[in-house]
Amino acid sequence: YAILTEGTWPSWKGDPREGIQKIMQAAHMDRDQYQLGRTKIFIKAPESLFQLEELRERRFDGFARVIQRAFRKYFAQRQRQKQREEAAAIVFGKKQRRSYSINRAFMGDYIGLDHKPELQSLVG
Repeated sequence: YAILTEGTWPSWKGDPREGIQKIMQAAHMDRDQYQLGRTKIFIKAPESLFQLEELRERRFDGFARVIQRAFRKYFAQRQRQKQREEAAAIVFGKKQRRSYSINRAFMGDYIGLDHKPELQSLVG
């Protein structure tokens, strides 16, 4: 349950009793709802335990959301970069083909109209 407070998470360097009291204060539990033993804490009402469990689950859920958001952001950036590179390659390729076809010299009759009178009659 150390995850419930900033002071006790990720590690508590102090007296365990003080750490327990900080956790219980963060959970808004009165002193009469729990009792400290030598090595354990005794929670008197089951509702108090359920409250602690719910707070703990919410914290874990928050951490999971942070991790998911970071992964989704990383994945989206990677996908966007990949798409940009693919688009740039396509555009570059088209420019290269266009510039090559513009500067290409006309070599003459490509379909051989001089040797095919039936095609020449169609063209005129």
